[in-house]
Amino acid sequence: MMDVLYEKDLRPLKLHILESPRHRRTIREIGRRLGVEPGWLIRWAMAHFDMQLLENLPARFEQGLAHQGADDPLASAIGAELFTVYLPFFTTEEMNAALEQARERLGRGEGMEAVVKDTLRVLGRGFA
Repeated sequence: MMDVLYEKDLRPLKLHILESPRHRRTIREIGRRLGVEPGWLIRWAMAHFDMQLLENLPARFEQGLAHQGADDPLASAIGAELFTVYLPFFTTEEMNAALEQARERLGRGEGMEAVVKDTLRVLGRGFA
């Protein structure tokens, strides 16, 4: 009887994709932005992304960076579109909630850099 591809464990193939130098650089950069160790990020991506998305991860990351909108500096600094549209690490609802909390903090007079760093750190907690 013939084995069906979707019934196979694709973890070794996914890991092989993520071991390329370009993918490693991308994972490290995403992890740096979110304050997440690359190992946790790899484990999460393998569990949640299909092989096609994993193969295109570096290109999607580069395109997401290139197309960040300048009309909302906070959303751009946090990577709202990058991490929801180009790389679906978060749902739109999760990102909107994070942006709302960040805007509230900015409204109280906190600095943009600290708010962005803390917001990304809080979002990154979901990977550990």
